[in-house]
Amino acid sequence: MIQSAGSRFILYAALLSVASILLYAGVLYLGGFSRASYDGVIFGLIFLGTITSYFITIKIGSMDPSYFMIAIMCSIVLRLLLYTAANIVIIYLDREKAIPNVILILCMYHLITVFETLELFKIVRAK
Repeated sequence: MIQSAGSRFILYAALLSVASILLYAGVLYLGGFSRASYDGVIFGLIFLGTITSYFITIKIGSMDPSYFMIAIMCSIVLRLLLYTAANIVIIYLDREKAIPNVILILCMYHLITVFETLELFKIVRAK
């Protein structure tokens, strides 16, 4: 169950990342908005952070199922703190384009968190 859920999650996360990149490119092209200066770094950070937190949460949940919900909530909070730190660094490095960078990170964080929570609750319901 966990291996198939993990494979499905990686596939869905990759597809969601591609869809997000295409949506981002479309918004930039059609809306004439300024491009975030660190968009590639942001997409990579969010993708790797999500995959890592998902597998750590699954590992903790398989070791002790009573801590599974706590692990889910901790992973959400820790990723938010990681992305906040990334926001601070990016704002420090590029003050001129801080707003597009911050908006991109926050939108991607919320989109991925909703997706990850839905996938993890499928596993919780199955147990």
